[in-house]
Amino acid sequence: MGIYHGSGNSIEDYPNEDEHMHVVNAASGSTSGDFGMRNGNNNAAGGNGAVYVQEYKHGAICDHEDVALSVIKGGNLLHGSVERSSTVRFMCGERWELVDIKEDSTCHYMLDVTVPELCQHHLFKVPLTKTQVVKCLPV
Repeated sequence: MGIYHGSGNSIEDYPNEDEHMHVVNAASGSTSGDFGMRNGNNNAAGGNGAVYVQEYKHGAICDHEDVALSVIKGGNLLHGSVERSSTVRFMCGERWELVDIKEDSTCHYMLDVTVPELCQHHLFKVPLTKTQVVKCLPV
């Protein structure tokens, strides 16, 4: 389904000062593509709906005849073969869990994983709204 090494996922690719650039749909309102939680409910797993996205590339070759024909028709053939790849979206949740997996295009998979530790990260916390009670009296 793809490999971690060589996919742009090393620690050097994600320095701490740039981590906000790899979190999608954070409370700041930034969104990118369809990286929100499944079924359009961005807060279903908890937190503020933010997801940390990692791409896994250079997986096993999709060599079944039906797959090859559909990819050739779609124009995605590379050097006579198609490699599997995956996008993993990590989000805040009550427990470590693989909550969704689907093949969104030929030989590409989307996995949604909840991680409790992300709920404590500042980019995944729900912003607190301060309220103040105002009591009005007739004059």
